[in-house]
Amino acid sequence: MLESTEKVLYVDNLDEIPSDSFIANLSRNINLIIAFSANVEPERQRVGEDLKLKFPHHAVGIYRNEPKIGIQKLITDEEIDSNQTVLEQYALDYRELATNLIYGLAEQLNIDLKNEIPYVAFLNYWQAKGQSGRYKEWTFFFHGLHCHFYNTKTKQEIEVPIAFGLEFGALDPYFFSTYIKSTPQYQPLPVDIYDDYSDGRRIIERLTTKGVFEKINATLPSYFGTVPTNRTNKVAVETVEHMIDLLKPKPKFSLLKFLKFKR
Repeated sequence: MLESTEKVLYVDNLDEIPSDSFIANLSRNINLIIAFSANVEPERQRVGEDLKLKFPHHAVGIYRNEPKIGIQKLITDEEIDSNQTVLEQYALDYRELATNLIYGLAEQLNIDLKNEIPYVAFLNYWQAKGQSGRYKEWTFFFHGLHCHFYNTKTKQEIEVPIAFGLEFGALDPYFFSTYIKSTPQYQPLPVDIYDDYSDGRRIIERLTTKGVFEKINATLPSYFGTVPTNRTNKVAVETVEHMIDLLKPKPKFSLLKFLKFKR
């Protein structure tokens, strides 16, 4: 698993802020931390915002509780383009594994995916019987709009999206990176991924711009996902405008109220 090397630079005046050329030429495995002394801490927010504008292809983080700014160079367009075919295949593999796992789990849980809204069906299940369990050699855990699967033998991880009807291959930047980095047969990776969220976001955005990936609707209103354009067995995802009503807890039957009404 790739990890960044943290390099801390302490600055006591603004002249000690690294130059633009230094930042532009950072190695991608370096997570540069600029630590501000009390003398220049009041300028930290301004400096951070300026760096974000200058370096849109770097992850620039302004710490909330510490006088620091973190900077890391992200995966480049050139790296993505030269590895486009393999990254597309990773996305197709993701979709296939996610689909197989969620259908298998649904069968184990006696959930009929083709006649129920998957998100509602799984939500009703885990609210009644718990969020976690086991399916074959995988553990599973429902949370938010995903179900996390972890293979106890291979250590592979995958998050299956459940808010896109019968489409289970929608990609989240962080989850896609985690899947790639935890899949044994992909190692060693042809391209380095250090910042799981930001590198994953760059990959998805770049390949969407190039038409390799495309946007789809979700069953939830005003929510969208990204899937491989060249996927097989495409499914239509219908947005359910009244989804919020379906998710409201149903009132429990009260015999007392029923008898009172009858009188």
